[in-house]
Amino acid sequence: MLACLQGIGLSVIVTQPRNESVYLWQGERWLSGPGNPAACPSLCDAPTGACAQTPGYVKGYDFNYWIPLSFDAQGRVEPFASFVDSFELDI
Repeated sequence: MLACLQGIGLSVIVTQPRNESVYLWQGERWLSGPGNPAACPSLCDAPTGACAQTPGYVKGYDFNYWIPLSFDAQGRVEPFASFVDSFELDI
C-alpha cells in the first residue's frame, strides 16, 4: 500500500542559541489508523470492495506525520526523503 499524505500545516521552530529556523511540514497519513481497510490504496477510491470502511475505522484516528523540510541552494523545498519514524532537532 502506498502511504498517502495530505498536508495540513507548517510550523517554524527557532533554535537557541543559534537563532536558526527549522520548518516542519505536517500532514495526515491516510489509512494509517486502527481498523483501516489495509488493502485499500487510497481514500480517493470508492468505499467499496477493498476500500470498504469497517465500523472500527475512524478517519480521525489516522496518524499525523511531521518532517523537517530541506531546501536547495535557490531556497526551493526539496522532495521528501523516504518515510522516517523519528528525527531529532537541536533546539
